[in-house]
Amino acid sequence: MGPFRRSRFFYAPRMRGAVFLSILSLLGAQGCATSGPGSGGRADRDLSWPYNNLAVQTQTPPVLTTQSRFLGNWMVVDEPGGRMLVESSDPRFLGLSDLSGRSMRFLDMGPGTVIEDATFVERARSVFLVGSIASTGGGILIRALLEADLDLGLIVDSVTLDPDGVTRGFAVDASRRRAVLYEDRNGTGRVVVLDLYTGAERAVREVGHVPVTLSRRGLALDLERSEVFCAVGGFGARHDFLPVDAAGEDTPSAVLVLNADSLTVEATIPMPRAAGVRRLGLDRDSDRLVVLLEGIPSRIAVFGR
Repeated sequence: MGPFRRSRFFYAPRMRGAVFLSILSLLGAQGCATSGPGSGGRADRDLSWPYNNLAVQTQTPPVLTTQSRFLGNWMVVDEPGGRMLVESSDPRFLGLSDLSGRSMRFLDMGPGTVIEDATFVERARSVFLVGSIASTGGGILIRALLEADLDLGLIVDSVTLDPDGVTRGFAVDASRRRAVLYEDRNGTGRVVVLDLYTGAERAVREVGHVPVTLSRRGLALDLERSEVFCAVGGFGARHDFLPVDAAGEDTPSAVLVLNADSLTVEATIPMPRAAGVRRLGLDRDSDRLVVLLEGIPSRIAVFGR
């Protein structure tokens, strides 16, 4: 693996997912059909996720008709498939649209469901989602990594996750049936390689404090180089080696480069001290890492090999 170097910085205004998603609130939805075949799931896997069907609605759900429909935190695009999936103002419902914006459907994930994040898989028709179901008392009943077939309207597989965690980014290697998740548990992060056949954790790496500026997309996977990029440190983070009675201090933000199989640390890419990492992205065509940094001002940093 060649070392990354900082190519350049771009200054950008503070941005949030709701800004992008608010554009979609202008889209209309016609019709009133609802569909969803019978229960799915692999025969050799006892699905612990209670909802196997995705009820597909072509009419805006009533709960969304009296408010802005798209104020969520994430949006994912399936460019080869010509579609995008977005979180709505009610986390139970996801919006599924073509890239032209002329067609909009809503997926009903089931009562109490919150989808934390999602990603499409290249050369496959599946979408993977990290979701949880809350009880009426506010606790989490179950949390899982889900594989959904949007064409059939089915949850076809699920792997149970730690109910006390929150995802800060994940990626899927469909050819090897594994997922890499960045799990946040009360501000402490761990990266997990998950076997999608068995649900077993194949590798785990504790990475310290999760940046408080991080919303989603704190992890990126480079399949060709077998590398995982993970955002760590930053505002409010306490250094692991400070004495117990020492005052906490901010640690420099950084991006760890991990081996995708063993999760051993291969490199550390330092970020500007006065900025916190908000999102990561890979420009695979140009072999560059793109980092959205939150601060005054916000910046976009591009790192090339």
